[in-house]
Amino acid sequence: MSGYVVKIGLWLLVMLPCTAFSAGEVDFFTATFSGSSVRLDWKLSARQQADFEIYRKRPDESAYAKLEDVPYNGTDVYTYQDNNLYRTQGSAQVMFTYKLVVHQNTQAQSYLASVENGPTAVQRSWGSIKLMFR
Repeated sequence: MSGYVVKIGLWLLVMLPCTAFSAGEVDFFTATFSGSSVRLDWKLSARQQADFEIYRKRPDESAYAKLEDVPYNGTDVYTYQDNNLYRTQGSAQVMFTYKLVVHQNTQAQSYLASVENGPTAVQRSWGSIKLMFR
């Protein structure tokens, strides 16, 4: 019996640090159009200290462009509004893909979400006009 307890103890000793230092897991990561912008929502599976990076990519681009660093705010639910679609050349593309990178301790985990149908030419033009007067 004591050999069995020792084996379980050794297994826990090896496995617990792996789970304690893995990157934060996300229950959901969604992207939805909201007028001429995209709203990103995500929820951590547990309220743990983590930092986030948001990236965006069009189908014709080879790499993701970093949009923002989002710091931990003490909750498990987060929202980010991408209001700069009108600044993106060819933003009438059919799809945008967003990448959420969750940093926790020394680990990182990535999640993807996509939206289809970009803003109209009128929405992009209006966004450019608003940008001139900021």
